[in-house]
Amino acid sequence: MRPAVSSSARVAPSRRHDDGSAVSRATGVATAAIAVLGAITISLAVEPLGAEAAQSSRAVSRTERAVKYISDNRPTEALKELDLAIEDDPEYWEAHYQRGRLLGQMQRMDEALPSLLRATELNPAMAHAHELAAIAAWETDEYEVAWDQVIQAHLGGAQVEERIQRMAGVRPPPDDFMERITAPRGFVLPLDLEEIQTRAELPFDRNAQVRDDENRSGIPENILGRDLAIETAAEQVDVLTAFSNALADSRVYGVVSDPRLAEYMLRISVDELAERPPRRMEGFLDLVGRESGISGYRTAFTFRDIGSKGVLRGEIARLVDDMGDWLRKLRASQ
Repeated sequence: MRPAVSSSARVAPSRRHDDGSAVSRATGVATAAIAVLGAITISLAVEPLGAEAAQSSRAVSRTERAVKYISDNRPTEALKELDLAIEDDPEYWEAHYQRGRLLGQMQRMDEALPSLLRATELNPAMAHAHELAAIAAWETDEYEVAWDQVIQAHLGGAQVEERIQRMAGVRPPPDDFMERITAPRGFVLPLDLEEIQTRAELPFDRNAQVRDDENRSGIPENILGRDLAIETAAEQVDVLTAFSNALADSRVYGVVSDPRLAEYMLRISVDELAERPPRRMEGFLDLVGRESGISGYRTAFTFRDIGSKGVLRGEIARLVDDMGDWLRKLRASQ
């Protein structure tokens, strides 16, 4: 394992707005923030190789059938298919999203909201799910949730400026509204497995080892690891989702699905990945300026077992907390 690399602050977040004027009223705060709504937003990126195996094909088929029923104005059949899709695969975000959207169309907002919030948990960069969740929350008097969701919808790239203005005219935004609405946006890149894939392609490299206590076949471990990218597809999705959720929950970063909206690209370079459970993963995390291509923040990471979602989320949350501290210090120094 390489020694830990300390954080650096070589790249400052770009300043694309002027927030010098003081804003005192809620509507004024929202209006001022809307002037900021250029592209200053981190999201689930392209799914890794083999990720289709992480989803139930029946859930996908049922969801597609439900969408057809919705377009044919057959809501009862659509809802039944979506319920079955979620039963088949509770973590298929599209089924939750379509269920929430359908229930919203049926004006069953109290039922729509949980489905939409679940969709945003499974795919934090889905701006439209955040927007619909904000509407459902507002209609059910969940104003704090509505503000949180409309902010994340904006950071994800949704055009919600008018909605923010209308909301601010009725209920004041949260105290940290300006900080959150102007948060730098980022895009989570697919895991970089080049290091371990390169070793797999060079079986006679001096680092190849035969570990008879773990591998009775006598085949070097790096040869056995050539298919890790496919074998660990579901775990890769879990890592990307956990990073996206942690960033969205941090209140200092935004999450986008379109890299063109991002200020930062989050690069996760994997140097070591265990062949068997527990799947230990080691590597480096870089926060790279999209335009500059320079890493402003870099640190080593070790995940004890990417197959254990609870442990993984805790470890990633701590990494993102450190990234948030770095960003706050960086902004304070400017």
